[in-house]
Amino acid sequence: MTKRPTGPSGKTLVALLLALVAAKLGLDQLVDTDLFWQLRLGLDAIAAGRLPAAVAHSWTARGEPFLAKDWASQLVFAGLWRLGGFPAIALAKGLASAALALLAFSAGLRRSRGHLLAAALAAALTLVVGATQLVTRPLLFGSLCLAAEILLLERIREGETRFALALPPLFCAWVNLYRSWPVGLLLLVAHAAAALVPGSIGRLRAGLAPEAARRPLLLATAGSTAALFLNPLGPRLVWSPFDLLHQGAPLRLVAEWSPLPWTSPGFWALALCGLLFALALARGSSPVPIAELALFALLFGLSLHAAVYCAPFSLVAAPALAGALAGALPRRPLLERRGANALVAALGLGLLGSLCVARVVRWRAAVAALEPVAAAELLLSSPAGGARGFHHYDWGGYLLFRGLPSYVDGRLEPFRDDGVLARYLSIERRGDVAALEAEDVRWVLDRPDWPLARALRGSAGWRLAYRDGRSELWLREP
Repeated sequence: MTKRPTGPSGKTLVALLLALVAAKLGLDQLVDTDLFWQLRLGLDAIAAGRLPAAVAHSWTARGEPFLAKDWASQLVFAGLWRLGGFPAIALAKGLASAALALLAFSAGLRRSRGHLLAAALAAALTLVVGATQLVTRPLLFGSLCLAAEILLLERIREGETRFALALPPLFCAWVNLYRSWPVGLLLLVAHAAAALVPGSIGRLRAGLAPEAARRPLLLATAGSTAALFLNPLGPRLVWSPFDLLHQGAPLRLVAEWSPLPWTSPGFWALALCGLLFALALARGSSPVPIAELALFALLFGLSLHAAVYCAPFSLVAAPALAGALAGALPRRPLLERRGANALVAALGLGLLGSLCVARVVRWRAAVAALEPVAAAELLLSSPAGGARGFHHYDWGGYLLFRGLPSYVDGRLEPFRDDGVLARYLSIERRGDVAALEAEDVRWVLDRPDWPLARALRGSAGWRLAYRDGRSELWLREP
């Protein structure tokens, strides 16, 4: 009797490949400029046994009040660092990126009622959209919370109302990890409102949740709102996400608050998501929830405006797109040959797994490619290292992490409110050496092609102490 070949099912194979690709994309961006100051704040909090309440490391704003908005994420980063340094952080990031892909795929499968092609296509496309925001920041924890909420809501839609009990604890963790929870609360309120006021216009439905889910959704909404205030910083932490509304121009300093460049794969994946969703709705016959359609359109527009919104859009879009595609694509058996599936799984594990391992092993090169490691080492060994300095904005977090007195870093609030950020921009863009000298700045670490670096080359009293292709270190003569 011939033995039947065994191997993973099509669903398992797709899940494995999506997880591996997501882990690889996450590890492609192993280091982030903001990770270093987040890590320093977490280490400081562990050492002191309390959350920081004021700026301690930047000489321009020392003593200024500071709200540790993402304190729980900072403690997680610090704990991983103490456990195993950057390799531990990298491993955790790879696993978190894989979990995001699996959660999105699971939600898509449930919405499409097991339509493997629709769920796989939706998850893969939205993964490319959100890949730019697989960053080593608290944003990653916020994305995990949103992905978990979406999957819980899918279970509630299917009549498993007991999963509503998990929503308040989720929001309690979310508010302490990252300030993206308003997107999740908006999604939850939309589901509760749709369940409370059912109705339809053609294929448009107020919601897809059964009548039995109305009360659990309403109670979950009230409980989740109350859970936001279970934090060590009180109402100030709950209000902190809305402070971004007043940031304005300074947000443009941070890359994710700028639009995706049209040369980015994420931009074209985003455009394709919108196009496929519109075509699938036009061709399909499945009911469409109005609230979700509105949220899809809102996040799509915001993603075109700023890359940071690609993360929530990709997660919200995954089940919505899968459901729309399921009504437009034929339902055919896929990936049923388990022997071939086993071969593909082995190749995927070998190739993508080795790439992930290589990224983790080469973490030092990843740091050196982003931060001025050699210049910082020289500065630490120089008598000027403890004096006032000036540096490129992106490097403030790394210098702070290394124990050097930074001028400014990725925390906008303490530097914006007292004019430090405006002063930094003026000096950097105008190459104002006189303003630096008036502040008794003793060293400058900047990019070679920026106006300030060019101005220093013709300034008396400054000498070039180090230069490579990415940075120049200037020391002021006594």
